Amino acid sequence: FEDFVKIICKMSNSEMDIHFRPQYTFLTDTNGKLLVDFIGRFENINEDFGKIKERAYFSKELELPHLAKTKHEEYQKYYTEETKRLVAQKYKKDLELFHYSF
Repeated sequence: FEDFVKIICKMSNSEMDIHFRPQYTFLTDTNGKLLVDFIGRFENINEDFGKIKERAYFSKELELPHLAKTKHEEYQKYYTEETKRLVAQKYKKDLELFHYSF
């Protein structure tokens, strides 16, 4: 994991695979303004999916299945102080825009 983080954090955003690219690059315009009016969070996935259903007029009975269940530790436990620093630098705009921290 540490080697992966070091490699990814050295890449420019345009070099990165779409799965690792900072999210702000998809959700903001060239001036940094958000292009969407709602961003759901994984931590609140069921509640936020409910908000999406309301906004999109989906049936209240529509469910969001959990298809890829895994057993793992909280993400913070996988980081060393160095990888935290690298990720905080690379994804600084995401952390600020979406109010995340380690």
